Amino acid sequence: MATKKTTAGKLLYDTAKASSAKKKKAEEKTPLDGVKHGMRIYLSGPIGEDGVTDSVKESFAAAEAALSQKGCIVINPTSIAYQGMLCRGLENRKMYGIQWKGSDYSYYLAKDIEMIGVCDAVWMLTGWRKSKGAKAEHAYAKAIGLRVFNDGGKEQ
Repeated sequence: MATKKTTAGKLLYDTAKASSAKKKKAEEKTPLDGVKHGMRIYLSGPIGEDGVTDSVKESFAAAEAALSQKGCIVINPTSIAYQGMLCRGLENRKMYGIQWKGSDYSYYLAKDIEMIGVCDAVWMLTGWRKSKGAKAEHAYAKAIGLRVFNDGGKEQ
């Protein structure tokens, strides 16, 4: 009889312990906890003087995939569609003789800032502090009151 009580007591203890562990795990935050389904998120990070290299594309694509899986609408400045839109704008500007006050870089940065303005948040990729463009995007997002997340998902 004592064996049944001990077994039942152990079973209750193990069940309570497992329930407590599940609850604790559920309370732990994941990197995307602050991100909500349907948010429009602009990706910002270092692209560099060499432009959109394969490694740059990969880091932006990884962030885009994770955020898209969460149900976000992701604006990825390294994507072909996004770059194509900007290039067409740049080509049209040149074709029609419209003078942009600044370099092509300033044109792209202005367009990026414009895109940030229609987003709910900005996701800063690792290394963004080394990029003058990403720092400008960060400052703009903060200035207009957008939520800003670092690559680990922590809100800044």
